Amino acid sequence: MARPKAFAEQDALHAAMETFWKKGYHHTSMQDLVDSMGINRASLYDTFIDKHTLYLNALERYRDLNCADMAEAVAGADTARAKIHAIFDRAIAETLEDKEHKGCFMTNATLEMLPHYADVQAIVANNFVYLDNTFRQLLNDGITAGEFSATLNVDRLVPFLMSQLSGIRVLGKAIPDGFMLNQVVDTALSCLR
Repeated sequence: MARPKAFAEQDALHAAMETFWKKGYHHTSMQDLVDSMGINRASLYDTFIDKHTLYLNALERYRDLNCADMAEAVAGADTARAKIHAIFDRAIAETLEDKEHKGCFMTNATLEMLPHYADVQAIVANNFVYLDNTFRQLLNDGITAGEFSATLNVDRLVPFLMSQLSGIRVLGKAIPDGFMLNQVVDTALSCLR
């Protein structure tokens, strides 16, 4: 009969996510993970197999939390423009509140791990598909509601908005200046007419 786990798996995974996010994959040791997760090595290997599998699970957890945060931000707004603005506002707020200047874990993973890790690339690509679908739906909703021009080129604006969102995370990591980040958003949203 298997022994019950003496730790909360999701709490340990969250702690691993924070550690990878802070230190990066290559600079995180197994001892760092054991210490941050509050479990022993045997439990780590029994539950998460190895460092790389744990990293993938942590990155997926981050993606899921990020998608939930974005859905929550959008749910609180009434118009398509307000929903898009809320997505950017949330990104700026998270960036400015992050005193460790960790940036976006997904962006950090992209810069550190791609193109050498296809399994990481799949998670990153899935995240961009979610962003693409979200922005595409909001732009189309705005066009349908008459909020945006029917001539708005959704196919061109979606990748532009995604790159601006990623750019805010990178810029904010290096220079956490709310005024500057909001100027980026204002300029990006000026394309939505």
